[in-house]
Amino acid sequence: MNNLKFRAYFEQYERMIDNIGIINQNMILVDFTNSGELESIFITDKIHVMQSTGLLDKNGVEIFEGDIVRNTQTGSVGRVHWCVHNTGFFYYVEKDKKDYTVFRAKYNLEVIGNIYENKELLR
Repeated sequence: MNNLKFRAYFEQYERMIDNIGIINQNMILVDFTNSGELESIFITDKIHVMQSTGLLDKNGVEIFEGDIVRNTQTGSVGRVHWCVHNTGFFYYVEKDKKDYTVFRAKYNLEVIGNIYENKELLR
């Protein structure tokens, strides 16, 4: 069984922090300095927590919720998100107005950014 993996984008610092710990729905553990010193942080609307899909793109990069991916076979670009109704990770392509499953396309997907640091990639 794989452990769940999370990361978070902090608007205040304009910084993505990998490998955060989840305490509960309101609090995370963060090592801002990579020193092993963990801080407990309350989640606010300025902290965006993203879960890993557990999948790697065609280049071996881990795919997270919030990533912007390009399908190298079709050229389409979309945002990765969790779909409650279909219980899975999908990427939404705005021009198609359609969701595509990350699992089926993973060998053709390439992470090109994320929605917090590279919004312009979705235009």
